[in-house]
Amino acid sequence: MSRKATQVNVYLPEDLEKRVEKVAKKKGLSKSALIRLAVSEWIESREGKGG
Repeated sequence: MSRKATQVNVYLPEDLEKRVEKVAKKKGLSKSALIRLAVSEWIESREGKGG
């Protein structure tokens, strides 16, 4: 299933961007895919905790 995507620009501290790059490479993901996954999981983990 394809979903329409919206572009969002995010500025990360250099050290965090390097960590994202390292993990994404290790997992075989793009940095964008890793960030999408992380944001999605973060939101889902909090939805049942009162927001």
